[in-house]
Amino acid sequence: MAKRVPKYCHHKPTNQAYVRIDGRFHYLGTYDSTDSHKEFDRIMAKFHSGKFDSDSESITINRLVLL
Repeated sequence: MAKRVPKYCHHKPTNQAYVRIDGRFHYLGTYDSTDSHKEFDRIMAKFHSGKFDSDSESITINRLVLL
């Protein structure tokens, strides 16, 4: 079975754009902003090339502490 192509979505309560890949939500910025569309395009390019790693793209509490 082929994987579904992720879609650009709107989280209405926070007005954030997001994409869901492998059960994880990746927030892209303010919905319908230029920056959020650029981030979506960047993630989709990695996804389609097979180089997208959901673990490395998401920010965890541990990674925030290290920043």
